Amino acid sequence: MPKRNRKKEILNALLKILASARSSQVSTAQLASEIGISEAALYRHFPSKSKIYDSMLRQEEENLLQEITKGIADKIHRDVTERCHHIILIFFEYLEANPGLANLLVCNDLNRGNEKIGRRAHRIFRRLEGVLKEHYLDKRLEISNQPQSSANVKIEFLIRMIKGYLVEFVDSNFKSKLSERLSMDWFLIEKIIIEDRVTKEDSRKFQEQ
Repeated sequence: MPKRNRKKEILNALLKILASARSSQVSTAQLASEIGISEAALYRHFPSKSKIYDSMLRQEEENLLQEITKGIADKIHRDVTERCHHIILIFFEYLEANPGLANLLVCNDLNRGNEKIGRRAHRIFRRLEGVLKEHYLDKRLEISNQPQSSANVKIEFLIRMIKGYLVEFVDSNFKSKLSERLSMDWFLIEKIIIEDRVTKEDSRKFQEQ
């Protein structure tokens, strides 16, 4: 019989609990109970609650980036906007399947009390930004002739948009569909990626979605 990986069980249990609770409401007693061990046993694997969160975020960061890398591999020669769309779609689909991670990424309860966890959560967005920028600035593409400063502004816009969608997702108790919202709004988002500006009418339509 294979040996149980208690550390992985603990991290996955935290992810599961976070799908129904604010991060600051998760106790080590609740976490230990979820996998049927004592708190003392829990602390044999992790020295603190903060370390559990940190390890879980590290795990999910790598899992998520692996999903994006794998998912975008066959679209490397596609149009830049199609690649950006697919990268964001993979990100959203992963969070729809793991709502506890979405909860933690936008919940400030824990982040205010633990700067290290806040930085770790922020790092996931920074790495996503790096992937988007890498594809957006691909020198093989005509659109890449835009100034890098313009590209940076547009990627920052995409990250703000992504965070906004995540807030809506969490506030709806994970009932809204990130992937569906992305499809609805993409025609406007695409204009922002390609063009230097959008019209006031475009902005109004985007806000009304």
